[in-house]
Amino acid sequence: MLGLIFIAPVLFSLQSVALKQYGLKCDNTESGKSIFSLLYFAISAVCAMVIMLMFGDVSSPISMVYGAFYGLFFFGFINLYETSMKLAPLSITAFIFSISMIIPIILSMIIYNESLKFTHVLGFVLVLVALYFINFGNQHGKKMVLSKKWVILCLIGSISNGLLLFTTKAFAIGVPDGNLGQFLMSGYLVCVLLTLPRFLLPKARESINSYKFSKWVIPLAIIIAVGNTVGNGLLSYLGLTIDASILFPVTNSFSVMVTIVISRFAFQEKLLKHTLYGLAIGLLAIVVLSI
Repeated sequence: MLGLIFIAPVLFSLQSVALKQYGLKCDNTESGKSIFSLLYFAISAVCAMVIMLMFGDVSSPISMVYGAFYGLFFFGFINLYETSMKLAPLSITAFIFSISMIIPIILSMIIYNESLKFTHVLGFVLVLVALYFINFGNQHGKKMVLSKKWVILCLIGSISNGLLLFTTKAFAIGVPDGNLGQFLMSGYLVCVLLTLPRFLLPKARESINSYKFSKWVIPLAIIIAVGNTVGNGLLSYLGLTIDASILFPVTNSFSVMVTIVISRFAFQEKLLKHTLYGLAIGLLAIVVLSI
């Protein structure tokens, strides 16, 4: 069971790589990004439908209610994260969003009476230190001007991300006989509906006629969709038996580490000394959390 905890982070890492590849190979206009978002949300819904038909025999309206909240938080997180990255260095933005994993940990302690061992606290602190080295190492000595808009977007986006993570666990515990596929499908259908108004934005209308379709679009959308569906489905499944203080720090830190390793070979990105420190501390954090 515990070994499954490492599958979701790998899928989330592949998602990150796919998003970066999209930025390098495909149309980055407002209309292009809107079409891509709509495509991977729609494929995610189809993947969730397959899970629903394979493993869910009973229709569950309450699963759809939880799924609607999941979709709302997912849409808020991914769009606010994308916007926040444009307003400040990626390193500090990624770090702030990573800290949001404390939200499901605290909520799980309060609502589900989950215990918090010393090793959990130590492991969580080590995760934060690892993320600091990985994300902040290249910022020392540089002046960063952070706008109020960035602060607000990061705050709301981080809360959305934390509530998104908690929703996967809350569904597993609150609806033990629920339909996981229906839960996920409802969430992605909400994301599809929320994406449609993006095409009405002036920048999207202006660039729609010049949109250039790339052969990379569909394969990358499929990778992201599978990562969305299977990765978050696994988080929900594991959330029933693994405490949030272990599940989310391990998922977060391991995902970052796998992304860095893949980027080293896929995009020839250099592994700086501070990054290697972060990777080593991250591995230590995972061991401590597993004790």
